[in-house]
Amino acid sequence: MVQESTINSFRAKLENDKNKSTSLATVETLLEVLDKSRATTVAEFQNELNQVVAALEKTDYSSTSIRSAADLFTRFTSLAPAALLDQKDFSQVLDLYRQRARSFIKNVRGSRAKISKCARLFFTHHMNILTHSFSKVVLETILDAHKDGFPLKVWVTESQPDASGKHMFEELKKHGVETTLVLD
Repeated sequence: MVQESTINSFRAKLENDKNKSTSLATVETLLEVLDKSRATTVAEFQNELNQVVAALEKTDYSSTSIRSAADLFTRFTSLAPAALLDQKDFSQVLDLYRQRARSFIKNVRGSRAKISKCARLFFTHHMNILTHSFSKVVLETILDAHKDGFPLKVWVTESQPDASGKHMFEELKKHGVETTLVLD
């Protein structure tokens, strides 16, 4: 059974930092679970994580982002030498998982800026861009290009039924990017 405090912690991460992605909040929450874990086997620990992920997916946040972040977190953190996994003291395995999880989170925190930097190669002056919905990564990429002097014209679909594209449109306008909202 997943503690309500775990779900509340996840929600608080996103409510207190509007720039934080659902994926980052997910892996930070999974690290908290890992830090509190009293699992004595890999299977027991995997079961703990699976229960938390299932509970997080029931929140109002993107279940796709939660699931993909959890899968990457699990793959990255659970790589351990076979000799270590065979030891009777599972706490050493958990310590390695914690170390790898912290390294993974550090990489995730810097990923938006890395993506923006790599995407810059594809921008040209007076470029027209069509984007759908709202994405923090896409927003940061466009704003970085705009700050670097690329005159852009961005077309944003409204993205019904949640109108998330309208939020993207407003953010781009607020930062001086020429933007048009397209009904869809």
